[in-house]
Amino acid sequence: MRFRFLYINAVVLSLMVFASPLNAGKVEKLPKDFKLSGLESGVIKPKNLRNKITIMQFWASWCGSCSKTMKTLHGISKGHRNVKFVSVSVDEDLESAHNYFKDLPKNLQPLKKFAYFDNDAKLATALDIEALPAYIVIDSKGNIIEADEGQPNKSQIKKLKSIIRN
Repeated sequence: MRFRFLYINAVVLSLMVFASPLNAGKVEKLPKDFKLSGLESGVIKPKNLRNKITIMQFWASWCGSCSKTMKTLHGISKGHRNVKFVSVSVDEDLESAHNYFKDLPKNLQPLKKFAYFDNDAKLATALDIEALPAYIVIDSKGNIIEADEGQPNKSQIKKLKSIIRN
């Protein structure tokens, strides 16, 4: 158990020290063969994201600022029928992802219905996610049209809202 704690701390520290901004140009298209298991709902595959703009946020239970980013991005997508919000856990195990929501304030616990588990962080790796929280915006054809890390600032929020409206 102690080794796992040290390992996780080393990973977190390396992400904080060595993480560079996500380059949206690195990966231009969503992989065609991924599968995410829902914490409360079914499975998401690429075909489930067709014909909608998708805001996909990546998080982990050890990430302190991830819940704020999750709330912000869900708020941006809320009320738009053409937009799907997907929250993706890259935790080591499914139990950690479930426990994350138990520890959140009650007003954020409903976000669990948008949460999925990325087993072995395969999708995050394929998308070159280098730090958490991170998010990507996918158009209705599976193209990645926006990507960034951290809590969106005012100008990024404005840009995301503009993407959703167009």
